[in-house]
Amino acid sequence: IASKFSIDHMTNLCEKAVDNSEHRAVKIVDAFYTSCYVSSSPFLPLLACAIMQFSFQHGICQEATAAFATFGTLKIFLAGDYAGGRHWAGVARAMEKKHQSIIKSNMNMETHANLILVIAVDIWFQPPREVSRNLVTYHH
Repeated sequence: IASKFSIDHMTNLCEKAVDNSEHRAVKIVDAFYTSCYVSSSPFLPLLACAIMQFSFQHGICQEATAAFATFGTLKIFLAGDYAGGRHWAGVARAMEKKHQSIIKSNMNMETHANLILVIAVDIWFQPPREVSRNLVTYHH
Protein backbone atom coordinates (compact mmCIF):
# COMPACT_ATOMS: atom_id res chain seq x y z
CA ILE A 1 0.00 0.00 0.00
CA ALA A 2 2.89 2.38 0.77
CA SER A 3 4.20 2.21 -2.79
CA LYS A 4 1.02 3.93 -4.01
CA PHE A 5 1.97 7.19 -2.27
CA SER A 6 4.61 9.70 -3.34
CA ILE A 7 6.70 11.59 -0.79
CA ASP A 8 4.71 14.75 -1.54
CA HIS A 9 1.42 12.95 -1.00
CA MET A 10 2.66 11.49 2.30
CA THR A 11 3.86 14.86 3.57
CA ASN A 12 0.52 16.35 2.57
CA LEU A 13 -1.12 13.72 4.79
CA CYS A 14 0.80 15.34 7.67
CA GLU A 15 -1.34 18.44 7.14
CA LYS A 16 -4.58 16.50 7.36
CA ALA A 17 -6.23 17.20 10.69
CA VAL A 18 -6.19 13.95 12.62
CA ASP A 19 -9.34 13.41 14.67
CA ASN A 20 -8.70 13.36 18.45
CA SER A 21 -9.92 9.79 18.86
CA GLU A 22 -7.72 8.64 15.96
CA HIS A 23 -4.76 10.55 17.41
CA ARG A 24 -5.30 8.92 20.80
CA ALA A 25 -5.41 5.52 19.13
CA VAL A 26 -2.02 6.17 17.51
CA LYS A 27 -0.61 7.36 20.85
CA ILE A 28 -1.73 4.12 22.52
CA VAL A 29 -0.24 2.02 19.74
CA ASP A 30 2.92 4.16 19.95
CA ALA A 31 3.31 3.09 23.59
CA PHE A 32 3.20 -0.56 22.50
CA TYR A 33 5.46 0.28 19.60
CA THR A 34 8.19 1.61 21.91
CA SER A 35 8.03 -1.55 24.01
CA CYS A 36 8.24 -3.73 20.90
CA TYR A 37 11.23 -1.77 19.64
CA VAL A 38 13.12 -1.95 22.93
CA SER A 39 12.43 -5.68 23.39
CA SER A 40 13.12 -6.56 19.71
CA SER A 41 9.66 -8.07 19.53
CA PRO A 42 8.74 -10.04 16.43
CA PHE A 43 5.53 -7.98 16.39
CA LEU A 44 7.43 -4.76 15.58
CA PRO A 45 7.14 -5.07 11.76
CA LEU A 46 3.42 -5.85 12.05
CA LEU A 47 2.84 -2.89 14.35
CA ALA A 48 4.88 -0.51 12.16
CA CYS A 49 2.92 -1.53 9.07
CA ALA A 50 -0.40 -1.22 10.93
CA ILE A 51 0.50 2.32 12.03
CA MET A 52 1.48 3.21 8.46
CA GLN A 53 -1.76 1.82 7.02
CA PHE A 54 -3.83 3.65 9.65
CA SER A 55 -1.93 6.85 8.86
CA PHE A 56 -2.57 6.56 5.13
CA GLN A 57 -6.28 6.34 5.89
CA HIS A 58 -6.58 9.00 8.63
CA GLY A 59 -3.61 11.35 8.32
CA ILE A 60 -0.06 11.22 9.64
CA CYS A 61 0.49 12.57 13.15
CA GLN A 62 3.89 13.15 14.76
CA GLU A 63 3.89 9.86 16.63
CA ALA A 64 3.36 7.88 13.42
CA THR A 65 6.66 8.98 11.85
CA ALA A 66 8.56 6.43 13.96
CA ALA A 67 6.73 3.66 12.09
CA PHE A 68 7.93 5.05 8.77
CA ALA A 69 11.49 5.25 10.12
CA THR A 70 11.22 1.66 11.32
CA PHE A 71 9.96 0.58 7.91
CA GLY A 72 13.18 1.98 6.43
CA THR A 73 15.18 0.11 9.05
CA LEU A 74 13.35 -3.13 8.28
CA LYS A 75 14.01 -2.69 4.56
CA ILE A 76 17.73 -2.68 5.35
CA PHE A 77 17.90 -5.34 8.05
CA LEU A 78 15.32 -7.83 6.79
CA ALA A 79 15.43 -7.36 3.03
CA GLY A 80 18.96 -6.03 2.48
CA ASP A 81 17.37 -3.18 0.51
CA TYR A 82 19.66 -0.27 1.33
CA ALA A 83 18.21 2.02 -1.34
CA GLY A 84 14.69 1.32 -0.03
CA GLY A 85 15.81 1.91 3.53
CA ARG A 86 17.37 5.20 2.58
CA HIS A 87 14.20 6.18 0.68
CA TRP A 88 11.97 5.54 3.72
CA ALA A 89 14.43 7.37 5.95
CA GLY A 90 14.01 10.35 3.61
CA VAL A 91 10.24 9.99 3.84
CA ALA A 92 10.36 9.96 7.65
CA ARG A 93 12.65 13.01 7.70
CA ALA A 94 10.36 14.87 5.28
CA MET A 95 7.43 14.11 7.61
CA GLU A 96 9.40 15.33 10.63
CA LYS A 97 10.24 18.54 8.76
CA LYS A 98 6.59 19.00 7.75
CA HIS A 99 5.36 18.50 11.32
CA GLN A 100 8.01 20.94 12.55
CA SER A 101 6.76 23.57 10.09
CA ILE A 102 3.14 22.94 11.07
CA ILE A 103 3.79 23.58 14.76
CA LYS A 104 5.85 26.66 13.79
CA SER A 105 8.24 26.34 16.66
CA ASN A 106 11.94 27.00 16.90
CA MET A 107 12.29 24.09 19.30
CA ASN A 108 13.06 20.74 17.69
CA MET A 109 10.47 18.03 18.16
CA GLU A 110 11.56 15.05 20.19
CA THR A 111 10.31 11.94 18.43
CA HIS A 112 11.42 8.35 18.23
CA ALA A 113 11.84 8.66 14.47
CA ASN A 114 15.02 10.74 14.67
CA LEU A 115 16.71 8.33 17.05
CA ILE A 116 15.69 5.30 14.97
CA LEU A 117 17.08 6.91 11.84
CA VAL A 118 20.39 7.81 13.46
CA ILE A 119 21.06 4.43 15.08
CA ALA A 120 19.66 2.11 12.40
CA VAL A 121 19.84 3.86 9.02
CA ASP A 122 22.44 6.63 9.15
CA ILE A 123 25.14 4.20 10.28
CA TRP A 124 25.12 2.78 6.74
CA PHE A 125 25.37 6.09 4.91
CA GLN A 126 27.14 8.66 7.12
CA PRO A 127 30.65 8.82 8.59
CA PRO A 128 30.93 7.59 12.21
CA ARG A 129 31.79 11.06 13.51
CA GLU A 130 28.58 12.51 12.09
CA VAL A 131 26.49 9.66 13.49
CA SER A 132 28.01 10.17 16.95
CA ARG A 133 27.42 13.94 16.71
CA ASN A 134 23.78 13.30 15.81
CA LEU A 135 23.42 10.93 18.76
CA VAL A 136 24.80 13.53 21.15
CA THR A 137 22.50 16.16 19.63
CA TYR A 138 19.52 13.85 20.09
CA HIS A 139 20.44 13.11 23.69
CA HIS A 140 20.77 16.79 24.64
